[in-house]
Amino acid sequence: TKTGESYTAARRQLLAKREGGEAPAAPTQEGGGAVAYAGVHSATAAARILLRHAGLDLDESTLLAVGGGLGIGVFSFRYEKFSSFFIAGRHMWHDDLQFLHGLADRLDLQLEVQETGSKAKALGNLREMLGRGPVIAFVDLAALGHRGPVDAYYVVTVLGIDEENGVATIADLAEEPVEVSLDALSAARAK
Repeated sequence: TKTGESYTAARRQLLAKREGGEAPAAPTQEGGGAVAYAGVHSATAAARILLRHAGLDLDESTLLAVGGGLGIGVFSFRYEKFSSFFIAGRHMWHDDLQFLHGLADRLDLQLEVQETGSKAKALGNLREMLGRGPVIAFVDLAALGHRGPVDAYYVVTVLGIDEENGVATIADLAEEPVEVSLDALSAARAK
Protein backbone atom coordinates (compact mmCIF):
# COMPACT_ATOMS: atom_id res chain seq x y z
CA THR A 1 0.00 0.00 0.00
CA LYS A 2 2.83 2.38 0.89
CA THR A 3 4.58 2.06 -2.49
CA GLY A 4 1.54 1.41 -4.67
CA GLU A 5 3.06 -1.86 -5.89
CA SER A 6 1.15 -5.10 -6.10
CA TYR A 7 1.61 -7.47 -3.19
CA THR A 8 3.73 -9.80 -5.33
CA ALA A 9 6.04 -7.04 -6.59
CA ALA A 10 6.50 -5.61 -3.08
CA ARG A 11 7.15 -9.07 -1.65
CA ARG A 12 9.79 -9.75 -4.33
CA GLN A 13 11.62 -6.58 -3.22
CA LEU A 14 11.45 -7.50 0.47
CA LEU A 15 12.70 -11.04 -0.15
CA ALA A 16 15.63 -9.71 -2.16
CA LYS A 17 16.59 -7.34 0.66
CA ARG A 18 16.36 -10.14 3.21
CA GLU A 19 18.54 -12.38 1.04
CA GLY A 20 20.99 -9.54 0.42
CA GLY A 21 20.64 -9.46 -3.34
CA GLU A 22 18.82 -7.64 -6.06
CA ALA A 23 15.16 -8.29 -6.68
CA PRO A 24 14.63 -10.53 -9.67
CA ALA A 25 13.09 -8.78 -12.63
CA ALA A 26 9.34 -9.12 -12.81
CA PRO A 27 8.25 -11.62 -15.42
CA THR A 28 7.10 -9.90 -18.59
CA GLN A 29 4.77 -10.62 -21.42
CA GLU A 30 5.55 -10.04 -25.10
CA GLY A 31 6.18 -6.37 -25.66
CA GLY A 32 7.08 -5.74 -22.00
CA GLY A 33 4.80 -5.02 -19.09
CA ALA A 34 3.57 -7.13 -16.27
CA VAL A 35 2.69 -10.80 -16.38
CA ALA A 36 -0.39 -11.50 -18.48
CA TYR A 37 -2.83 -13.28 -16.18
CA ALA A 38 -5.57 -13.91 -18.71
CA GLY A 39 -5.55 -17.37 -20.16
CA VAL A 40 -7.44 -19.92 -22.18
CA HIS A 41 -7.03 -23.05 -20.08
CA SER A 42 -6.41 -23.20 -16.36
CA ALA A 43 -3.47 -25.66 -16.39
CA THR A 44 -1.57 -24.08 -19.30
CA ALA A 45 -2.23 -20.56 -17.97
CA ALA A 46 -0.97 -21.58 -14.52
CA ALA A 47 2.13 -23.21 -16.01
CA ARG A 48 2.80 -20.09 -18.11
CA ILE A 49 2.66 -17.85 -15.03
CA LEU A 50 5.01 -20.10 -13.03
CA LEU A 51 7.44 -20.45 -15.92
CA ARG A 52 7.50 -16.69 -16.51
CA HIS A 53 8.26 -16.20 -12.84
CA ALA A 54 11.23 -18.53 -13.37
CA GLY A 55 12.36 -16.59 -16.44
CA LEU A 56 11.06 -18.94 -19.16
CA ASP A 57 8.64 -17.15 -21.48
CA LEU A 58 6.39 -19.62 -23.32
CA ASP A 59 2.85 -18.95 -24.49
CA GLU A 60 -0.09 -21.23 -23.76
CA SER A 61 -0.24 -22.73 -27.24
CA THR A 62 3.41 -23.78 -26.96
CA LEU A 63 2.78 -25.24 -23.51
CA LEU A 64 -0.22 -27.13 -24.85
CA ALA A 65 1.95 -28.66 -27.58
CA VAL A 66 4.85 -29.46 -25.25
CA GLY A 67 2.47 -30.94 -22.67
CA GLY A 68 1.19 -33.51 -25.15
CA GLY A 69 -0.85 -31.54 -27.63
CA LEU A 70 -4.42 -32.05 -28.60
CA GLY A 71 -6.57 -34.85 -27.34
CA ILE A 72 -10.26 -35.43 -27.30
CA GLY A 73 -12.78 -36.09 -24.63
CA VAL A 74 -16.50 -35.98 -25.16
CA PHE A 75 -19.24 -36.97 -22.80
CA SER A 76 -22.84 -36.13 -22.15
CA PHE A 77 -25.13 -36.63 -19.20
CA ARG A 78 -28.88 -36.48 -19.24
CA TYR A 79 -30.70 -36.11 -15.96
CA GLU A 80 -34.30 -35.49 -15.10
CA LYS A 81 -33.78 -31.76 -14.50
CA PHE A 82 -30.86 -30.95 -16.80
CA SER A 83 -28.50 -32.25 -19.44
CA SER A 84 -24.84 -31.47 -19.98
CA PHE A 85 -22.51 -31.95 -22.90
CA PHE A 86 -18.73 -31.59 -22.52
CA ILE A 87 -16.02 -31.45 -25.17
CA ALA A 88 -12.33 -31.32 -24.21
CA GLY A 89 -9.47 -30.71 -26.56
CA ARG A 90 -6.25 -31.19 -24.59
CA HIS A 91 -4.15 -34.28 -24.06
CA MET A 92 -4.87 -35.60 -20.55
CA TRP A 93 -7.91 -33.27 -20.40
CA HIS A 94 -9.30 -35.20 -17.46
CA ASP A 95 -6.17 -34.96 -15.26
CA ASP A 96 -4.43 -31.59 -14.85
CA LEU A 97 -1.79 -33.05 -12.54
CA GLN A 98 -0.78 -35.71 -15.06
CA PHE A 99 -0.72 -33.07 -17.82
CA LEU A 100 1.53 -30.82 -15.69
CA HIS A 101 3.84 -33.76 -14.90
CA GLY A 102 4.18 -34.49 -18.62
CA LEU A 103 4.84 -30.82 -19.36
CA ALA A 104 7.52 -30.60 -16.65
CA ASP A 105 9.17 -33.81 -17.88
CA ARG A 106 9.32 -32.55 -21.47
CA LEU A 107 10.80 -29.22 -20.33
CA ASP A 108 13.25 -31.06 -18.05
CA LEU A 109 11.87 -29.28 -14.98
CA GLN A 110 11.12 -30.59 -11.54
CA LEU A 111 7.48 -30.49 -10.46
CA GLU A 112 7.03 -30.47 -6.69
CA VAL A 113 3.65 -31.66 -5.44
CA GLN A 114 2.64 -31.51 -1.79
CA GLU A 115 -0.51 -33.22 -0.55
CA THR A 116 -1.96 -33.54 2.91
CA GLY A 117 -5.29 -34.29 4.56
CA SER A 118 -4.89 -31.41 7.02
CA LYS A 119 -6.14 -27.91 6.16
CA ALA A 120 -3.63 -26.38 8.58
CA LYS A 121 -0.71 -28.31 7.08
CA ALA A 122 -1.92 -27.46 3.56
CA LEU A 123 -1.96 -23.75 4.41
CA GLY A 124 1.52 -24.06 5.94
CA ASN A 125 2.79 -25.81 2.80
CA LEU A 126 1.26 -23.08 0.65
CA ARG A 127 2.91 -20.33 2.70
CA GLU A 128 6.28 -22.07 2.46
CA MET A 129 6.02 -22.64 -1.29
CA LEU A 130 4.87 -19.04 -1.93
CA GLY A 131 8.22 -17.98 -0.49
CA ARG A 132 9.69 -19.24 -3.78
CA GLY A 133 7.06 -17.77 -6.11
CA PRO A 134 3.56 -18.45 -7.43
CA VAL A 135 2.00 -21.84 -6.66
CA ILE A 136 -0.52 -23.92 -8.58
CA ALA A 137 -3.36 -25.08 -6.31
CA PHE A 138 -5.91 -27.76 -7.10
CA VAL A 139 -9.36 -26.63 -6.00
CA ASP A 140 -13.05 -27.34 -6.22
CA LEU A 141 -14.24 -24.30 -8.17
CA ALA A 142 -17.68 -24.16 -6.54
CA ALA A 143 -16.15 -24.13 -3.04
CA LEU A 144 -13.80 -21.31 -4.05
CA GLY A 145 -16.90 -19.20 -4.65
CA HIS A 146 -15.59 -16.39 -6.85
CA ARG A 147 -17.25 -17.67 -10.03
CA GLY A 148 -20.57 -18.86 -8.69
CA PRO A 149 -21.82 -22.43 -8.35
CA VAL A 150 -19.59 -24.04 -10.97
CA ASP A 151 -18.82 -27.54 -9.73
CA ALA A 152 -15.46 -28.56 -11.18
CA TYR A 153 -12.06 -29.88 -10.21
CA TYR A 154 -9.79 -27.06 -11.25
CA VAL A 155 -6.40 -25.37 -10.90
CA VAL A 156 -5.67 -21.75 -10.01
CA THR A 157 -2.39 -19.96 -9.48
CA VAL A 158 -1.93 -18.57 -5.98
CA LEU A 159 0.14 -15.39 -6.26
CA GLY A 160 0.24 -14.34 -2.62
CA ILE A 161 -1.44 -14.29 0.76
CA ASP A 162 -2.43 -11.24 2.78
CA GLU A 163 -2.51 -12.69 6.30
CA GLU A 164 -3.70 -9.46 7.89
CA ASN A 165 -6.84 -9.30 5.74
CA GLY A 166 -7.33 -13.06 5.41
CA VAL A 167 -7.25 -13.10 1.62
CA ALA A 168 -5.30 -14.85 -1.09
CA THR A 169 -4.62 -13.37 -4.51
CA ILE A 170 -5.11 -15.85 -7.32
CA ALA A 171 -4.81 -15.85 -11.10
CA ASP A 172 -7.76 -17.58 -12.69
CA LEU A 173 -7.83 -16.84 -16.43
CA ALA A 174 -9.07 -13.26 -15.88
CA GLU A 175 -7.16 -10.15 -16.99
CA GLU A 176 -6.39 -9.23 -13.39
CA PRO A 177 -5.75 -11.32 -10.27
CA VAL A 178 -8.71 -12.04 -8.01
CA GLU A 179 -8.85 -11.91 -4.22
CA VAL A 180 -10.57 -14.75 -2.40
CA SER A 181 -10.80 -15.40 1.31
CA LEU A 182 -8.21 -17.72 2.82
CA ASP A 183 -11.08 -19.71 4.33
CA ALA A 184 -12.67 -20.22 0.90
CA LEU A 185 -9.29 -21.20 -0.59
CA SER A 186 -8.67 -23.70 2.22
CA ALA A 187 -12.16 -25.20 1.79
CA ALA A 188 -11.76 -25.39 -1.99
CA ARG A 189 -8.36 -27.06 -1.68
CA ALA A 190 -9.64 -29.52 0.94
CA LYS A 191 -12.49 -30.65 -1.27
